[in-house]
Amino acid sequence: MAEAAPLDSENTEVQCDLCFSEVLVNWSCHDCAQNLCDNCQTLHSRSNASKQHGILHLKEDKDEEMESGSDAIDIDEIELHICRIHEENVCELYCNLCDMLVCHICVRSIHKTHNISEIGESAEQKYNQLIKKFEHLEKYELEKARKKVESLERNKVEYVSSAALKRELIKQRNEKLKFELDNLTDNMLKEIETKEEVDLQFINRKQFKLQNLSTKVSEALHFCRNNMSNKSGISLLDACAEAARKIEKLRLPSAESGPDRINPPEFVPGKQDEEFASVFGVLEYEPRPALTRRRTTVAFPHSIKAQVVASFTQKARNGVYSICTTGNGNAMIGTEERIVQVVTITGKVLASIKVDITPYNIACSKLGKDLYLSTWNMEIKKLKNGSFTRFIDTSPFQAQGLCVNEDGEILACLYHKEDQFGKIVRYDSAGKSLQQICSDERRRLMFQNPAKVAASVTRDIAVVDMAKKCVIAVGADGQRKFTYKGLNGGKFEPKCIDCNTLGSILVGDHEDRIHLLDKNGKFLQYIMTPEHGLNDIIGLSSDQGEKRIWVSCYDKVIIATLV
Repeated sequence: MAEAAPLDSENTEVQCDLCFSEVLVNWSCHDCAQNLCDNCQTLHSRSNASKQHGILHLKEDKDEEMESGSDAIDIDEIELHICRIHEENVCELYCNLCDMLVCHICVRSIHKTHNISEIGESAEQKYNQLIKKFEHLEKYELEKARKKVESLERNKVEYVSSAALKRELIKQRNEKLKFELDNLTDNMLKEIETKEEVDLQFINRKQFKLQNLSTKVSEALHFCRNNMSNKSGISLLDACAEAARKIEKLRLPSAESGPDRINPPEFVPGKQDEEFASVFGVLEYEPRPALTRRRTTVAFPHSIKAQVVASFTQKARNGVYSICTTGNGNAMIGTEERIVQVVTITGKVLASIKVDITPYNIACSKLGKDLYLSTWNMEIKKLKNGSFTRFIDTSPFQAQGLCVNEDGEILACLYHKEDQFGKIVRYDSAGKSLQQICSDERRRLMFQNPAKVAASVTRDIAVVDMAKKCVIAVGADGQRKFTYKGLNGGKFEPKCIDCNTLGSILVGDHEDRIHLLDKNGKFLQYIMTPEHGLNDIIGLSSDQGEKRIWVSCYDKVIIATLV
């Protein structure tokens, strides 16, 4: 195919590439790369083989250039869009269906049945559509937002004014109730003083009367005895008759009427919460839907917040290796200095017990009645008479994690170092083995290195396996319930574990986060993170009565309330 001859900007009378006549050339076929006269352009456009070719009107392009005032066109300033499929062609049309630039070959093939238009026409159409959308946004959406902002501003002003008024009402109510309470107190004090005075007068009168009667009876008895002494016969009979008459006339103390005891009035306090609130008044809130927004994080079934209420640090080289709550607001900790301490929430030491080996694992029954200890040796020790003595021989297994369930039974993690497998053994309070959990229903070993164990109120058992880096839960029958390997299969290295009263499981990991799992092993949320001050978690224990969680890090203990 011959290349189209270049057109002189001043003379367009060149040879037509089809009829070879030197006439005015006003057209150029982009697909054939040929210059065309008017007659050949008509034939070229009607031919079935070339009617879809792109034909440009050279004179119009030249007139536009002349009108624009430019004498020459710099080819480097023209923005060309090369077709991505036919790289030898320039995109001069636009497919509205596919929303893309196309060349003439694409129009005849891939986009044959699509809605095709000129680039300028499509650009103008899109521009008009966007202008209409902008106008809609400005007229409706922005106006609506502006009105809402003004409404919220008025709401804010009204809210502040109303809240100030409510504060004044509360203060007035407080002053009124103070006045009424002072009057009530004064009346009660006066009433009890008056009652005390009247009752004491009555008691004094009765006491004086009984004392007088007792004196008269004593004197009469003394007289009668003296009168009857050293007498006999008729004189004795006369003395006895006189004594009898005298005794008959006496008024005995037992005949005195009235109560034998008078008690002071009782003061019965009212209920300090509900009753006083009903007298003083309560704040009522208008129910409103919670604000919602698109979340980019995991949506949890329910949310539990941990609020740190206390923490205390340990002195250097005395790290906390184990922790166990006692159920009465206190906890027991095992320290690096081989001491087991009973501590309060403020870190005050209530009692200390020196042990002969580092207490890596401790467990206690309710209220700290029984205390057990394991140190990765082949024994479990129990506190007796102020010292720890051997309670259970676990050889050839090493005793690791311990816990005490609701029935007072001991659950122990046992590890066979040579064969590298482990098991969970349940003992009664006397140290007798009741159950051994080692393999599943297919007789496959479940545990490789069980390090920590916890028991739920439903008698399920949750175990941290350090070798498998997971949490394994089994039922009371010893059958596997689930295996938890972290959230979304990420890196997970569990270090400690405990259960709460709802059967949920708390797991502390190597990244100082505490996972909350439901009883079926489903991840619910992180309830504590390094933002709560966690650093190098070693152990955790939940205080069911106080709804608190005690977390032992190496150099400190953090106590948080779960709400």
